[in-house]
Amino acid sequence: MTMCDAPVIVACLKLVELRASVDPLSGSVIPDPKSAGIGPADEAALEWALRMAGAWDGSVAVTSAGGEACEHVLRMAVATGANRALRIDVDPAASSEFVAGALAGAVRELAGNQPFVVCCGDASVDRGSASVPGFLAASLEAAQALGLVGVSVIAGAAAASLEVHRRLDRGRREQLRIEAPCVISVEGGTARLRRASLPNALAEREVVLIRSYRSGYH
Repeated sequence: MTMCDAPVIVACLKLVELRASVDPLSGSVIPDPKSAGIGPADEAALEWALRMAGAWDGSVAVTSAGGEACEHVLRMAVATGANRALRIDVDPAASSEFVAGALAGAVRELAGNQPFVVCCGDASVDRGSASVPGFLAASLEAAQALGLVGVSVIAGAAAASLEVHRRLDRGRREQLRIEAPCVISVEGGTARLRRASLPNALAEREVVLIRSYRSGYH
């Protein structure tokens, strides 16, 4: 694969409350910003993005929709090896379809004319609908492979290609081959996110995030 064919891999990360408490009287969730982060599925998506970039000599961009609160998640991703980060300012309560439209605009901006692979977590720990990756693929008019339990990166092919395994009903599995441009979503158990190196952890303090205030992507 030549440098001009090297894809841009975009990891879409969702900020969630990892250890929110519940009011015993009202039953309402008490948010704790200090405990906010990304869940296991999004960590796996970021790790796969980094592995793909290594195999294909590509670059990794990360994006998150939700505003300023997402910045520490994006900086963490840069510390683990991502090359660029883009923050999208949208209402966290926006519909999955609207969020997917905003993310699609960010993917187009980050990828430019390059082929792309978008990596998402299959479901968030806040009991999200898991529908954003499907809406995102439709908005980008890209191939999709969702709810993956296994991913193999194919190096040396003419195009950026993956061999993936999907979980089906009754314990069955489906094996697919998918090429860029595409959107995948992975389960948390498929990969463990690497630790940030010390130089990267120090450098992320100086990183300049690309900010997008165009929340009208849809």
